[in-house]
Amino acid sequence: MKNSSKQGTALVIGHGLIGTYLKPRIEKELGLVVMQIAGETLPDIVFVAISTRDTGEAARDYILKYVQLGIPVVTCEKGSLAYHAEELMFYVASDMIGFDAACGGGSHILSKARKHVLFIREFRANAVLNSTLNFIGSRLEAGKTPDEACEEAKAIGIVEPGSKNFAEMIRGEIHDVLMKTCVFYNTVFLTAFSITPDMFDTAPLTSEGIDQLITLLRSGYRMVISFDDFPNKRQYFSEGTFKLTTADFHHIQGGFCDISNESTDFRSWFPQGIENGILVVEAGKVTLEVKGLGARPQPTTDAMIADARKLLGRSL
Repeated sequence: MKNSSKQGTALVIGHGLIGTYLKPRIEKELGLVVMQIAGETLPDIVFVAISTRDTGEAARDYILKYVQLGIPVVTCEKGSLAYHAEELMFYVASDMIGFDAACGGGSHILSKARKHVLFIREFRANAVLNSTLNFIGSRLEAGKTPDEACEEAKAIGIVEPGSKNFAEMIRGEIHDVLMKTCVFYNTVFLTAFSITPDMFDTAPLTSEGIDQLITLLRSGYRMVISFDDFPNKRQYFSEGTFKLTTADFHHIQGGFCDISNESTDFRSWFPQGIENGILVVEAGKVTLEVKGLGARPQPTTDAMIADARKLLGRSL
């Protein structure tokens, strides 16, 4: 039974940091009553604010349960859109799922890139999709030790759950980048062919590679992902990389590269600290340049609230 009261209702699934931060914002900024539990009365909108601790099955099931009832869903969870996009893409394309917070947070790179023309031939989209690796690199370059940089990242809440040391954190964030790369492709390009992380050729980061990577990060290397119509010639560090040629012949590659070797446009755009961003070049000309805060509760919930406004406007 759909809510028939004058004041709308929202259901928040997830009681962690994002869910806790989100609830008062929903009530204050959207004017909705946050339901304590899912009962017989259906909400007007659902927010999925759970962490990705599996490959997105839990979030996928929550999302499908409600969108199949005609209820819009806003999510910040990336596993469902990375591993199960084939099941969700109809609802993404139908504007039933708000997904901006799943990658890039407050930078809104997904929605901005989706509106942009990415189907013109001879394009390259360069992206920074993980603000933690960007932050760690900047702290190492500033003279911090790996442990100090790791503790600073944990202190501001931008580290993937479960990391016990610097090496685990870096490997976890590289996997996070791979998932977000899939989220980006699946939600922005909306092709007939969705991708998943296990489709990529990967070069794992070894113990010896960690030491080399620390030196490279201190010298200005950063994690960059490219989406190209043609294979790019960018030189990446040999470990921590991933690449894929999709069924519709898009070339995707990610890894740590020397930013100083990039173009002037690229260097002037490149996101700093905990920023994410995208730079699109078509036929040699910059046609889209976006960057903004990614991780942490404020920018993440900013994106979720913005998505909710759009979805509620369409569902009225």
